[in-house]
Amino acid sequence: MANSGGPKLMFKLASLGILGACLWLFTSGGLTQSANLTIEHQPDSPLQISSSQIDLTYSEPSLEVTLMLASRSVKPIRAFTIASSVGRDKTGALLITTNTDEQMWQFNEIKPITMRKSRAEIIDGVKLSIDFVEFSDGTTWGPDSFNSADDLAGEREGLRLSVQILSQIAKTKGFGGFINNLTSNRSDISIPKGKSLSWERGFQRGAGTVIERLNRAYTKGGPGQLESEWARTLADSKRTSPE
Repeated sequence: MANSGGPKLMFKLASLGILGACLWLFTSGGLTQSANLTIEHQPDSPLQISSSQIDLTYSEPSLEVTLMLASRSVKPIRAFTIASSVGRDKTGALLITTNTDEQMWQFNEIKPITMRKSRAEIIDGVKLSIDFVEFSDGTTWGPDSFNSADDLAGEREGLRLSVQILSQIAKTKGFGGFINNLTSNRSDISIPKGKSLSWERGFQRGAGTVIERLNRAYTKGGPGQLESEWARTLADSKRTSPE
């Protein structure tokens, strides 16, 4: 009698395991087609997508994709772009940048990133590839189909100019004036003329990011946290320049 429940228990555990696998492949929203995501073979890329995993257990219109990225470069990798392709057309890109030396991909280092893709892309078939890589010394690799180099240059100029303006305000008006000008400072920054759309987009993002992170710090922790965040912002602005 003591052993009669063993097979039933094992059967239940096996059933739960099968159910778990099904939940990974089929969503509660009724997705009945297999995921179709492939990784482009790029033996010469300094950054390799070593594996991918799609979480299909949620019913949202977009799905979370986790990628494991391995550096094959002796030079630290500071930024990179992952391109999405459907058929022969590159349809989208995700630009990843790092703010500190510790965040950079070092030689043979493997780290995860997450991105979201629509269910339609996953079902119809999407291919991921490394489109652009920027190293810590400012040199780059890849076709750069989405003008990521221009985007990054604009972002860094927006960051630099925003920090420069805020530094001048702090110098002439003190920290109190610095705080008073935070919310209105972004409108004081004009986009330089004659730049590409990618550069302008990056510039706006860079300038806006500085103001947003400082305002967030001030709202959360007052002048003390703002001062600490300002010190980190100054340090980050220096790190973004090529070595």
